[in-house]
Amino acid sequence: MESEQKYTGGFSNLSDEGKGVYIDQNFIDSIIELDHDVAVDVAMQISDNIDDLPIIFDFLQAAIGVSVNSLGDKIYFMIEFLKEEDGVTSLINIDEIPLDLFLDSYNDPSMLKFIKFVP
Repeated sequence: MESEQKYTGGFSNLSDEGKGVYIDQNFIDSIIELDHDVAVDVAMQISDNIDDLPIIFDFLQAAIGVSVNSLGDKIYFMIEFLKEEDGVTSLINIDEIPLDLFLDSYNDPSMLKFIKFVP
């Protein structure tokens, strides 16, 4: 697979068949602001779940998750993504969210969840 810089300010690892991941510059800027342990864990959670993300045509979707920072504190996050029928997943943004929003989103059956059980 070849990597290339997109003119919109993102990173792509699209294969010749067009399948892969496009990472928007907003996502990159946001994830590098996270605690290193959290950023690595979030990337692993996305990697573990990316093939299972549903395709909803032309609609930005969100998924929530939880991680633990280097101090042992739980960090709740929400990613925004778009998955297209051709197999391309675009990671648009990631935000740290407060516990209240995480719980409200968790109780919403339409919200996708990247849940790793954290002690």
